Amino acid sequence: MKPFQPAPPLPPRTTSDQNKDSDSFWKEPLGALLAILLAVAILFSACCLLRYAVGDQRVYNELVDYLDKTISISKINYNSDLGLYEVTEKEMDVLHNQRKYKTLVWIFLVADLGNFIFLTIALMLYYSADTSKGTMHVIFWTVLGIGVIYCFIEGAIFSGLLFPLSARLPNETSTLLDHAIPHNPGGIIHIEQGLGCTFDHSLYNNFQRRSNPKNTCDPHIASSYIPRSLLVTFMLLRLIALAIFFALLIATPLGGPVAALISKTRPEGGYKNKFIKNPNYKSNNVGIHTPKSTTFGVKDNRPVSSNPPATPPVNIDHSIRFANVFVV
Repeated sequence: MKPFQPAPPLPPRTTSDQNKDSDSFWKEPLGALLAILLAVAILFSACCLLRYAVGDQRVYNELVDYLDKTISISKINYNSDLGLYEVTEKEMDVLHNQRKYKTLVWIFLVADLGNFIFLTIALMLYYSADTSKGTMHVIFWTVLGIGVIYCFIEGAIFSGLLFPLSARLPNETSTLLDHAIPHNPGGIIHIEQGLGCTFDHSLYNNFQRRSNPKNTCDPHIASSYIPRSLLVTFMLLRLIALAIFFALLIATPLGGPVAALISKTRPEGGYKNKFIKNPNYKSNNVGIHTPKSTTFGVKDNRPVSSNPPATPPVNIDHSIRFANVFVV
């Protein structure tokens, strides 16, 4: 007969809640990292857009002012060799594209700043609430997802609209000046003063102005437009941020330390309530009851005396009594 042997210990039980907590540990810190990376990329694009928006505004104002003065001077000082200066239909299209470009850059800048609303809310939820489960978990990923989608959609739309304009406007602006400068060569000094550059213009070499190494105004005007390579960089930085997120999410050996590092930036001690009542606390005023008092309906319980109230003392004139005694 075999001796009695105890049953082997049961393996530890695992639940789906533990798996969910493990997934949450991976996903949410990496989601916060994605929000930070996108915020850095958008901050870079917003700073660049602000710089080019201000520069293009100055160039556009100086250009329009110069063309208006050129039209007036051409009518006053008519030159039979050059003829009357008029803005052609093609040049009107160039000015229209200038206004369109200027408007798109400012709208692109405002749209980029709108990304910070979603990214900031997502980071605030991660660092100020328990987003591992429940309603906050759903809100965190919803806000972050909307922010990511909005970031890529608005970046792709405005980059696509600005891309052809950034390629055409530098050459078209120089061609516009080639037509206007012979009619008003003295007016370019105002452009030079406004932009802080020099054309080093020669009337005999008007069409070779851009090849003059001393000419700094034409390069300055051309550099006021956003380069196409920079527009591509805006989108590449956002794609790189998203690629880093998915790479860390898939690569377990690399994503673990990064997720742990992001988790350490959260407040210590979790999100427990600091004002929990002590169950061992006992009040020292047990059995003492303080009646509530109000200003209405107070009843006077003082005993009422049956004796009549005492009369106040009266001043007696004793002089009359003494007078009667002496008379007797």
